[in-house]
Amino acid sequence: IVCAGSFCSGWLMAFFYHSRGLICGAVQGGLFVLLLLGFGLSEGIEPTEMQRFIVAKSNQFILHSRYDLSLMEQRILACMISMVDSRGSDLQDCELDIDTFCTLCKIEKRGSARYLKEVTKGLRDQSFWMETEEGVYETFSWVEKISINEKKGKITLRFSNDMKPFLLNLQSDFTSYKLPMVLRFSSRYTNIVFDLIYSKFGQNGRKSGSLEILVDEMKERVQIKKDKRTNRVVNQNISFKDLRVRILEPTLEEINKFTDIMVDAEYIKNGRKTELIRFNFRKKTKHELENVPPFSENRIDLL
Repeated sequence: IVCAGSFCSGWLMAFFYHSRGLICGAVQGGLFVLLLLGFGLSEGIEPTEMQRFIVAKSNQFILHSRYDLSLMEQRILACMISMVDSRGSDLQDCELDIDTFCTLCKIEKRGSARYLKEVTKGLRDQSFWMETEEGVYETFSWVEKISINEKKGKITLRFSNDMKPFLLNLQSDFTSYKLPMVLRFSSRYTNIVFDLIYSKFGQNGRKSGSLEILVDEMKERVQIKKDKRTNRVVNQNISFKDLRVRILEPTLEEINKFTDIMVDAEYIKNGRKTELIRFNFRKKTKHELENVPPFSENRIDLL
C-alpha cells in the first residue's frame, strides 16, 4: 500500500511540478487515502473500520427467540449480521476475512481455519426456537450454507430464508448497535442480556429507563441447552443465587465496561422469593465513553 501510494504520489509530484504546493499536496493526500481504503477493504477490514458496522435485528427476534450458541458462534453471527443491508429486501452472501476476525476477537491465528471450520459447522447444524403469539414454539434455521476458503482466508455465509423477517426491511421496532461492542464480550450470556436491555434502550430514542423481566423467564433464556446425545433442547434448573452470581453480575460488569450504556439490577421479592428483575439503564456520559477500552486483551489459543 505504502509503495503504491509513494509511486502515485511521486508521479503526481512530477506532473504538478509547476503547480502550487497546496494543490499538489491535496491531490497526493486524496489519492493516498483512496489507495489505503481500496487495498484495506479488499485485504481485510481494520479494527477501527469495524466501528461503522452495525448489527441490526428485529425486536421480535430478540424478545421471542431461544437459542444455545457458544460465544464464538455468536461473534461470527454478529459479524455476518453487520454485513446485511437491514433496509434491503433480499439476503446476499456475507464474506468475512479470517485474519480480520481473529484480530478483532483476539484469537490466535495459528490453527484458526481448522477451529473455525468446527465452529461454523456447529452453527450450520443448529436451529433456534421462536415463540409465537399463541405461545407455540417453532424451530428456525440460522444459515443455509457456510463455506471456508483457506487459501483466500475467507468465510462465506448465507443466512436461511427463516432469518429474512428478522434481518430485512427493518423500518421500525428493531434494535441496532455497533459491532465492536459485542465482539468484546467474553461470556455468551452477556449477548443475551445485552440484546434484551438494548432493545428497550433504543425505543423512542430514550437515554434512560428500565426493563423488568421475571426471574423464571430469565432462567429460561440462559438455561436452554441442547443435549448432545439426544439432540433435544432441555432446560437445566439453576438456583436464583447461581443466576445472580454466576451469570447476571459478570454480565452487567461486561456491559458497563464495554458498551455505551450503564446498567444496574434490582431484585424484587414476593415474600421470601425473588420473582422479578428490574434492569435500570442509562446512556453513558461523554467522559464515560472516552474510558471504554477498544477491545478485550484476552487471547484465545486454538491449539
